[in-house]
Amino acid sequence: MRNCDAVILAAGRGERMGELARDCPKCLLPLNGPEKSCLLGLQLRALQQEGIDRVIVVTGWKDKLVEDYIMRNWPGEAVFVHNHRYHRTNTATSLLMALDHTAAEVALVMNADVFFHPSILRGLCNYEHPSAMVVRPAACSDEEVKVILSETGQVLAVGKGLDPNRSFGEYIGVSKFSKEDRHVLREALSSTVRYDENAYFEDALNSVLHLLDVRAYRAEKPCIEVDYPSDFFEAQCILRILAKEDVFPWK
Repeated sequence: MRNCDAVILAAGRGERMGELARDCPKCLLPLNGPEKSCLLGLQLRALQQEGIDRVIVVTGWKDKLVEDYIMRNWPGEAVFVHNHRYHRTNTATSLLMALDHTAAEVALVMNADVFFHPSILRGLCNYEHPSAMVVRPAACSDEEVKVILSETGQVLAVGKGLDPNRSFGEYIGVSKFSKEDRHVLREALSSTVRYDENAYFEDALNSVLHLLDVRAYRAEKPCIEVDYPSDFFEAQCILRILAKEDVFPWK
């Protein structure tokens, strides 16, 4: 097993999904693919395939549904942290709550609403740099979380408000941080939510990137963060294609 914890941020309401996620967290919506093919199920299977046996899951809206799903489908250790203020906080608060439960040398951090080819997680886990963010090279609009890199691939800035013309691509919501860097990140998260409880974790990270050596891991395979129904339908289409290629762990 890897000396690695996995933090899954699953507290959000997913209001931009509209009626599609009215009664169910979007990470549990069936993708109409192979067995257990909701977003969260695919993530758990990929983690298991990489030898990760401990997850810290931050829940909020419909927490019992998320907890029940994980207890039925995750064979390893699961730690649940409930963000009671999920309706007025964001990922900075959720991650701050989760970091106190991480102990491994490396901790993966992922949003529960991300669809990704399992080889992306494998590549990130094997990437030589202990702290890295998965970045999809692409032209970005104002909506995406953009990343600016140095010539050597170090992450210099991350956030939605960055200049798209200077951006290398989109941060897809999957990253890893060393134990040492998590100490710095935790202090930044604490300071950030003290002034803005609705802040994103990327806001805190951006404020301390000059103190860290966070690298970009380039996503060469399909990945998408599911924010809107159109994203969900795209993920369904990608899954149908990938299922034929025998790339998923349960095959």
